[in-house]
Amino acid sequence: MIPSASLDSFACVVGDVDGEASSIADFDELWSVAAPGTDFGAMGCNKYRKMSGPIEQYVIDCAQQTLIKHGIRPEAVDRVVFSMMDATLSLLGPNFVAEVLDSLGTVNCLPSVLSFQQCCSSISALTYCRQMLLDDDVENVLSIALDFRIEDEERVRSFALFGDAVTSCMVSRDSKRGMRLLSSCVGMDHDGMLGRDSFLSRQKVARETFGKALQEAGVQAGDVVRVFPTNLFVPLTQFNAAAAGIQKPKLHFNETLAEFGHCGNCDWLMNLDDYRRSIGMEAGEVFVALATAPGFFACAVLSALSPRKGPELVVDDLTGPAIAEFLEEHIEEMKQVTPPGSKHALELDELRRPEVTFWTLLDDDEVIACGAIQRLDGDHGEIKSMRVAPSHRQRGVASALLRHLLFEARRGGLSRLSLETGSFEFFEPARRLYGSHGFEVCEPFGEYVPDPNSTFMTRQL
Repeated sequence: MIPSASLDSFACVVGDVDGEASSIADFDELWSVAAPGTDFGAMGCNKYRKMSGPIEQYVIDCAQQTLIKHGIRPEAVDRVVFSMMDATLSLLGPNFVAEVLDSLGTVNCLPSVLSFQQCCSSISALTYCRQMLLDDDVENVLSIALDFRIEDEERVRSFALFGDAVTSCMVSRDSKRGMRLLSSCVGMDHDGMLGRDSFLSRQKVARETFGKALQEAGVQAGDVVRVFPTNLFVPLTQFNAAAAGIQKPKLHFNETLAEFGHCGNCDWLMNLDDYRRSIGMEAGEVFVALATAPGFFACAVLSALSPRKGPELVVDDLTGPAIAEFLEEHIEEMKQVTPPGSKHALELDELRRPEVTFWTLLDDDEVIACGAIQRLDGDHGEIKSMRVAPSHRQRGVASALLRHLLFEARRGGLSRLSLETGSFEFFEPARRLYGSHGFEVCEPFGEYVPDPNSTFMTRQL
C-alpha cells in the first residue's frame, strides 16, 4: 500500500539577473528560425531571470529555505531527490551533489536524481518521494527541482523562453499544512518523444494520464479548483491543457510566465506557490500540477490541508507590529546580558536605513526568526539582528538563516561579511555557529573600536 504523503515548505529561487528576450543578441534572427512567421508579442512572455553564479549556490539557498520553513535540522532529512531536464543534467559538475549535501548539512540522507522525462521529471519525483515513505525509517524527503541555461541563445525556442530557477519542498507523512498528494501519474507518447506526434496522439496520452490521476485521487474534473501547468508560451500551454480536457479559466500561469519565462521542472510549483500567496487555498480544495514535454504528459492531484500559508522568509520593510515587538525583545535581551557601552544591536529606525536589508521568517503573524545585512562600504557587509524565537531554537533555524544571509551577500556583490558578537559565555553558541560557517576572529572593523566585551569575526565570500 502506497503511504499517505504531503507536500509543504515550498521555496523558490530564481535567477538574480533580469533579462528580456529583445536584449538577447540576434534575437529577431533566432526567433525567425525557431518559429517562422509567428508574432512573438502574442506569446505572453518577454522576461526571464538568469543566474550569475554557480548553480550550487542557488540550489543550496532554496533547499535551506525549505528546511527553515519545515522547522527541522538538516540531519533529519532522510532522502534528497533532484529532478531536472536532460540538458540540465549534462551541465552539472561531478561534485554537484556532494557539494550541495555538505553545504546543507544533510549528512544522513541518500541522494537520487530523476531526469530523462524533460519537464515531467519533477512530477515523477513526487511519485518516487512517496514510495520512499514505505520505509518506516524515512520521515522527510527533500524534493529539489532545477533547470537553467548557460548561453542566452539557448533560451529561445519555438515553444518557450527559458529562465533559470530552483524550487524545493518537503515530502513527509504527517504534515498538517501544505498539500496532500492524492495521486501522480506520468504518461508517454513514443512518437512525441521522437518528434512525430500528432494532435490525436498528444490528446490520447493527455486524457488517459489526466483521467487516471483523477480516478486514483477519487475526484472528478469538476472538483479541480485550479491547474498549475508548465509555462510554455500561452497558446501552447492552453493547447496542451485543452488536449487533456482542461478549460482555460482553470489555468494559473500567466503571471509567472510573464515574469520568469519557462523554468522547466520548476514551473508547476512556482505557479502553485504564486496562487497560494496571492489568492490563498481553503482546506479540502483540489488542485492539479500539470507538466508537458515532447513525448510525456504528467499530472499530480493535490488537496489543500490548511488555509494557513505556513512559514515564509520575506524581505521586511519593518512596518509591522509583530517584527517591532520581536526586535524590542531582542534589544531588551541584549541590555540584560551586555555591559553598558558595549551594546551594538541596532534600533528599529536604524534598521530601516537604505543600506540595510532585513529578512523575517514569518508563520502567519508569528515571527520565528530574523536577520539583516548592512552594507558598510564597497563590497564589505555586516550581519545584524540575527535572532531566533526561543520556541524555535535548537532546530537548525539559525544555521539555515545564516547560510541564506551568506547567499544573499554574494548575490548582492559583497566579497566580505563581518559581524560583532559578545565575548562572554552567553554568546558562546553564537560564536560556535559563526565559526562553523567559516567566520574567523578579526580586528574591529568599520566604526567599531577595541572592546573586551566584543568579539569581531569575518569571512571572505
